[in-house]
Amino acid sequence: MWGSERVTNVLPRPRLGAAAKRAKPGGAPPRPNTKHAGQGKPPAAKLEKLGRKERKELERARKMRRNKNFGLIEEVVALWEEARRHDVTPAKRSKLVAAILGKVQGHVAELAGSHSASRVIQTCAKYGTAEERASILRELEPKLLELSKSPYGHFVVSKLVALAPKQQLPGLLKAFRGHLGELLRHPAGSHVVDDLYAGRLAGWLGLQRAGVAAWGVPASSGRRRQRNLMAAEFYGREYVLFESGTLNNSDGTPAHLSDLMSRVDGAKQRSIIQHMSKDLIPIMEKGLVDCPLVHRLVSEFMEFSPASVVADAADNLCGDPLLHMVHTKEGVKAVCMALAYGTAKDRKKALKCMKGHVDAMARDEWGHLALITALSVVDDTTLLRKTVIVDLQKDLAELAEHRYSYRVLMQLLHPDCGRYLPPQLAAIARP
Repeated sequence: MWGSERVTNVLPRPRLGAAAKRAKPGGAPPRPNTKHAGQGKPPAAKLEKLGRKERKELERARKMRRNKNFGLIEEVVALWEEARRHDVTPAKRSKLVAAILGKVQGHVAELAGSHSASRVIQTCAKYGTAEERASILRELEPKLLELSKSPYGHFVVSKLVALAPKQQLPGLLKAFRGHLGELLRHPAGSHVVDDLYAGRLAGWLGLQRAGVAAWGVPASSGRRRQRNLMAAEFYGREYVLFESGTLNNSDGTPAHLSDLMSRVDGAKQRSIIQHMSKDLIPIMEKGLVDCPLVHRLVSEFMEFSPASVVADAADNLCGDPLLHMVHTKEGVKAVCMALAYGTAKDRKKALKCMKGHVDAMARDEWGHLALITALSVVDDTTLLRKTVIVDLQKDLAELAEHRYSYRVLMQLLHPDCGRYLPPQLAAIARP
């Protein structure tokens, strides 16, 4: 019975501290933990007794232990602070840039990924001579792919892409060959691909006039063929492993996907679409759709994919990515297909994202086509009134006289009338 039982050890067991747990059975005192002695931050009580100068010296010593290039970074940043001033003469700036490059020689690849040092390298590339830029590129060339995915290093790569002379472009392109899909899936790397695909168009054309073959393309090839070459990596492994695929044009350049699909059988078509989906679906899911190359690839992918795949792509596009794609021809083509073939839920999500941006889209050369498609395929008139019509009414007089936005108003007054929309634009707005 409960009354006859003896109650013993009613107090809770004491918790052993770290020192007691380390104690040996023989009763010897525990050894002090000196594993992190001399490392890390000192106790708060000790910091309070230190003056401002002592604290700064202590912080600097800790940074020196963590970063072997900290002393070098301090030196070049001091020179950079003077070189980047607007009142510095070009001659003095050139001397400062030469001094910086002399100090960082052999360490450029290590410093390019640092927060402060990457800005120093960018300034040297901007104000340095052609020989100095070439020396920077030689050191960074083995690390270009790695730096393109760095939060700070990709700015250095973009600067080199923007400033590279025509003769250096083939080397830059060769460094990224076979890795475009990997870069487009990365937030930093996608900006580098954007600079290569759209930012250096003038450089591409100048390269052709100079008679230099870029990335295996003959110098006589046009800008469209060079863009096809970058896009071809997403069509199949053969374009990644070899300089020329088995389905190229007669001049050795990759064909546009529409031409390519018309020349192959059904099995090869499915293989191409499957290879594209492997790279494009993660890109759309992450919302990394700013690059015009992505706009083109998504448009081609949705055009030749089966209905179930298009529906999945529409689910990813009918959101914030939509606003990043409507300003290009290929991008708005993909958006119009997403609106036309998506579900009612997808269209509702797209209209909610458009709210507040309707005026800018209506005045855009390509963005107004997305509004025309939305007015044509959305059945929920209440939702249209709250998201689109209200924004159009705010500046109705100016929109009626604008060269693009008047077409949106005519879609409301006379839906799907061919008199107000050229056939080539109607093919985009009504997929």
